[in-house]
Amino acid sequence: FTLHLQQSVGMAGVDLHQPTYFHFFKRAATASYEPHYFDSHAEKRPEFTGYSLAQSLKVTHDSGSPAAFKRAHQWMSYCDEHDEACKPPNPGYKPRRLINVGSLDGTRHPFLFEPAEPARYASLSYCWGNDLDQVLTTTTDNIQSHYQAIELSTLPLALQDAITVCRNLGIPNLWVDSLCIVQDDRLAWLHDASAMHDI
Repeated sequence: FTLHLQQSVGMAGVDLHQPTYFHFFKRAATASYEPHYFDSHAEKRPEFTGYSLAQSLKVTHDSGSPAAFKRAHQWMSYCDEHDEACKPPNPGYKPRRLINVGSLDGTRHPFLFEPAEPARYASLSYCWGNDLDQVLTTTTDNIQSHYQAIELSTLPLALQDAITVCRNLGIPNLWVDSLCIVQDDRLAWLHDASAMHDI
């Protein structure tokens, strides 16, 4: 590269003879940018205002494609590792029940379980809609069968999508109020619903 520096309006006080740092970026398939600095005139590294670089790849129009999920997974992994705001506020907390989302290839159906220790999960809060009779929920009658398996096709499309997203992003578990809270047990419902802010 050949660089030509030219003083312009507003740069009258800038000394162009002092060390200047440049960052060259190239299009890449990776989701994050790790800056590497070399400064032969100072012991400490210069500050950099950003920690990641948005990809300069074409927009993936199919958000359900493997390429889109791969990119989202890379972004999320970078945030989990580098962004304190993405850390769970209470890593020791565990909900009473979670849905194991099953296998990516669909050979293992989702199923309800009670975690013995804190586990990684996503949570879904959504409007059930008006036709509540058609919404699959966990009740005292079906909870045992839900511990075995929950047929994906019996779930509302929003939940099917949530499970698909979790599977493709490598999130093993999902919390959804309609399935993780027993809906016809009043005392259990009050107890679990009161913990939704923690979930």
